[in-house]
Amino acid sequence: MPFAYDFLGLLRPSIIVELGTHFGDSFFTFCQSCKEHNLQAKCYAVDSWIGDDVTLYSLAEITIGSDVVISQRSYICAATHDYSRPTFDMIGSPIVIEDQAWLATDVFVAPGVKVCRGAVVGARSSVYKDVASGSISVGNPARVTGAR
Repeated sequence: MPFAYDFLGLLRPSIIVELGTHFGDSFFTFCQSCKEHNLQAKCYAVDSWIGDDVTLYSLAEITIGSDVVISQRSYICAATHDYSRPTFDMIGSPIVIEDQAWLATDVFVAPGVKVCRGAVVGARSSVYKDVASGSISVGNPARVTGAR
C-alpha cells in the first residue's frame, strides 16, 4: 500500500481508485493540498513524488513514469477549451511524463506534451511542446538550455 495521503489524511488509493485513477505501489505525495480534477482519466506513477499544491488536471490521461519528481505548485493540464466554438467545449489531450524527469517548482505543462526520460524543467517554466530526453529546459515558453 502506498504511503500517500490526501488533504483529509486518508490513504489516497481508496479515493483515487473511486475516481478511476491508479497509482503504482511506490507512489508518494508529500502534499496535503495536492488537487486532482479527474473525469475518467488515469494517472500512473511508480516511485514518484508529487509536491504541495500540485494540480493534476486530468480530463485526459496523464502518465507519470518511475522516479519522477513534480515539485510544489506545478500544474499538469491535460485539457483545454475549443475557443473556435461559442460553447468553449473541453478538449482533452494526454500528457506523458517519462521516467526520471523532474519538473521544478511552479511548472505548467500544457495538454498533449511529452516530457521525455531524464528531462529537467526549471522552476516557473511553461511547457507547450515536447521536452527531449536528458535535456534541461527553462523559461516561458520552455527552451532547451543544456543537457543533464
